[in-house]
Amino acid sequence: MIPMVSEISLDNILSTIKTKQKMKKLLIVLLCLSCLCAHAQTDREILLDISKQVNKLNEQMAVNSAKLEATNAKIEALEKNVDKRLDGVDKRLDFMQTLMIIIIPLVLTSVVGIVGFVLWDRQTAIKPVEEETKKEIEKLKEREQKLEDAIKKIIQIEPRFSGVI
Repeated sequence: MIPMVSEISLDNILSTIKTKQKMKKLLIVLLCLSCLCAHAQTDREILLDISKQVNKLNEQMAVNSAKLEATNAKIEALEKNVDKRLDGVDKRLDFMQTLMIIIIPLVLTSVVGIVGFVLWDRQTAIKPVEEETKKEIEKLKEREQKLEDAIKKIIQIEPRFSGVI
């Protein structure tokens, strides 16, 4: 209702202004409350979404944890298998080392024995040949002496052969 010009007074104007200010304040409060309620509604939805996502992540972590445990079990089994193989290799290497410790001295002893035998055999084989050679040389010297003696006798009988010697 619009007041008449006659009814307009300072008090009326002030009360109207105060009423309008109160209405503005009330309107602002209502707007703020509606915004808060709307934000509260969206906050709840956001929290519910976050809660759902956290639950999904927890489920995925549980699945991944189970897969990780299975993988760890496989790795442990492989480690045990590798350890067994390495133990076998260590045993073979120890055996080979022991075998080499035995074989190398045997081979060296054999080589020294063969060299010693060869040297001994040469000496024993050379001595009889030397003796036979000395005997043959003595026989040849005797023959040569006999031939010289024979030629000297022939030269005494026949002087024309004196140029032969």
